[in-house]
Amino acid sequence: MPEYTKSEAKDWAREKFRGIENVLIPSLKPTEMGEGKMLLMDEAGIRYDVNMVARHGFFMTTVACEGIHFMLQEMILRPYYEWVVDENKGRVILDAYICNNTIEEQINNVKIAEETGIDCVMVAFAPSFYPKSEDDIYEYFKTICDSTNLAVVAYPSHKYNFERFHPSGFNPRTIERIAHIENVVAMKLGVVDMAHTMECVRLFGDVVMLNQPMISWWPVCVMELGLKWAGSAPYEYLQTPEDPRLVEHFNLLLEGKMDEAMEIFWELKPARDIWEEFQMPQVAEGSYNFMHWKYVGWLTGMNGGPMYLSTPRIYEHEKERYKEGLRKIGITPREPDEEFYVGRVNYSGSK
Repeated sequence: MPEYTKSEAKDWAREKFRGIENVLIPSLKPTEMGEGKMLLMDEAGIRYDVNMVARHGFFMTTVACEGIHFMLQEMILRPYYEWVVDENKGRVILDAYICNNTIEEQINNVKIAEETGIDCVMVAFAPSFYPKSEDDIYEYFKTICDSTNLAVVAYPSHKYNFERFHPSGFNPRTIERIAHIENVVAMKLGVVDMAHTMECVRLFGDVVMLNQPMISWWPVCVMELGLKWAGSAPYEYLQTPEDPRLVEHFNLLLEGKMDEAMEIFWELKPARDIWEEFQMPQVAEGSYNFMHWKYVGWLTGMNGGPMYLSTPRIYEHEKERYKEGLRKIGITPREPDEEFYVGRVNYSGSK
């Protein structure tokens, strides 16, 4: 059971949402199944990463697991959530990402999240959802919200192909309607446009907790627009548990210490530039190379490990660029790369 009632959800988020939210991508390992092996959830790797999230200083993590078919949700998703909740022990807010092939699958995933003790859910729209009107968009989202007592983080983004209704990609007035749903408590603003962000803050910034995931926008979003949290993305790339500079940067912004915050901001720029070099074209298209996300996390402390198709690959020249970025900001990247492909907890070559 969540620590709030449905009617208290917005107040709960106003109190708790402070800092940076990263992403927890599940670790996998080959597992005996009949006469062969298949990739299933790696409990040891998952528990390892839960602890790393806490050590990095993130206040919340997106417990990500996209697109799992209905028939596999009990076998794969439920134990994943159970292990995360058990290992976390309340240290970090757990925010399950709900993006599936149909609304029925999404509602079932939300149910599993609530039953296993996840704190809140971040809801996206199914890729095949093709609304005929903006009322359809609202009703789709409200149906999911009405199915649960959990707090809901909305993810309005340009990636849903709603541009036929509004040139921004997602009409701020439609998002405003969603913000007033009882258990919608916050939003990750995924339309990469500062004017859109400012319009959302103007229209309903006092209704839900808003965030903007673009690191380069944080000084303005925090200092000028009053936003209190940011996420979610694999922000662990820009720091280590022993040197959590990105978390420190954001916390300094919250404290109004602009000089100290901007000193860290510019220190991290060489690595941030390399990250954006690879990721921004994908953000614009609404697609992501999650093997990149898994790799950059492994470089600075996370478990790594194999991933399900369909994921693009990561190439040697890309790996070297990411390592170059870390060296430029004073972080020694993890070696050897062969460990990444099986995960730290399962790598027999580690010393």
